Amino acid sequence: MVDMNRVLRCSRLSEWAYGDLQQFKDNLVAHDYSTKSLKFFNYKGAQAYGMETKTGEIVVVFRGTEPTQVSDIIADLKAWPSASETVGMVHDGFKDELDKIANKIMEWMPSKKDKTVICTGHSLGAAMASLFAARLSAMDNDVELYTFGSPRVGDKTWAAQFDNIKAYRFINNNDLVCRVPTDLYYEHVGEVYYFAYTGKMMVNVGAWSRFKDRIKSRLRCLIKLELFDSLYDHKIPKYIKRIEENK
Repeated sequence: MVDMNRVLRCSRLSEWAYGDLQQFKDNLVAHDYSTKSLKFFNYKGAQAYGMETKTGEIVVVFRGTEPTQVSDIIADLKAWPSASETVGMVHDGFKDELDKIANKIMEWMPSKKDKTVICTGHSLGAAMASLFAARLSAMDNDVELYTFGSPRVGDKTWAAQFDNIKAYRFINNNDLVCRVPTDLYYEHVGEVYYFAYTGKMMVNVGAWSRFKDRIKSRLRCLIKLELFDSLYDHKIPKYIKRIEENK
């Protein structure tokens, strides 16, 4: 079973990653998240935060899609496959976005191989975190991946790498982003933690069970004239609320 305290930390970090450096620092202090070092990476619309904790872990948090950021929208739309840096094929837009800052993050990261690297993010940030985790694992780093509202990222060959990576993927009920791009080519990775419309967290529940639960949720929302639950369910505060409820 996944460590829900760590999941909560990663979900909060993924939310704070949408803010600027000072806001990120203020949130760390407010929640008593102590760090030895902190670095903000920002290049042509791609952003991430790198942290080294006092317990020796390295955390890399990728910022998700910002509706006002043109480069983020373009990255989401470039859904054709491109050769990955490891094996298989991946979503070209997600790869391009990571490539803008990946080398800078690698240069910053402490070089000791005995450190665990935690990669996390929401939405586009989740896709970038997944790609970065695969690259680190291929370099024999000890990696853990925590994603929230992640789209599909790579093909079957690429996804197979995650058989050897500790990866935990969180889906909030009707979150539309978790169902794109097409599953005819792209695949999800990681152990699945699904929040039902009741709020209950279910582990590794199958696609058919998730589909039935989404239908129940959609009918409930239609009765209440709530027409945009697929978008609301994608918001990172919704994920944090569900995680807090299931800790």
